[in-house]
Amino acid sequence: MGRLAAILTLAWLFLAGALPASALSCEEMVEPPVLDAANRPAVSGVVERETIAANPLPWGRSVAAATRVWGGVRVERWQTTGRRSEDCPRDRYRLLGTVEYDYVAPPQTWDGPVDGTVEVLDVAVVVILDQRYGQPALLEVSGMDRVMAWLRVFPSLLALPVVVFGVIGFFARRRRRAPEYLF
Repeated sequence: MGRLAAILTLAWLFLAGALPASALSCEEMVEPPVLDAANRPAVSGVVERETIAANPLPWGRSVAAATRVWGGVRVERWQTTGRRSEDCPRDRYRLLGTVEYDYVAPPQTWDGPVDGTVEVLDVAVVVILDQRYGQPALLEVSGMDRVMAWLRVFPSLLALPVVVFGVIGFFARRRRRAPEYLF
């Protein structure tokens, strides 16, 4: 019992020491206009992402899929946000259908932290991006992408089939092991 208490005390001290540092790292994010950020010398590409799944619960997440990529850069197809939080604006939780633009650049080349820019692009901005980075690669979001994104934001949906198949398996096994009676 004493060993368990010591382990729990050490775990508590570790968590208590880690929490203030993470609370201090919460800085307000800057959302520059798309052209201002895209014209920075370090930027080698721009990614358009659309939020295709969002969990509205306070601990929920959202998933955005890349739909257009300018500059021929490699990017992650999906972006899963941290848990939704009203205390810290650095969490990039977005509502369903939100379109945002991210900028591909080497680390440590920004003046400060930059969040994805939520902006509706007009034709003139798209033409300027086409001139600077070339024609965008268009990525289609399929139905399977949407299903997998919803499973990421609602992982409890995966528990339902496991429980159902577990119950069915339990009763099937029990029935098979039942002794046979002569009368």
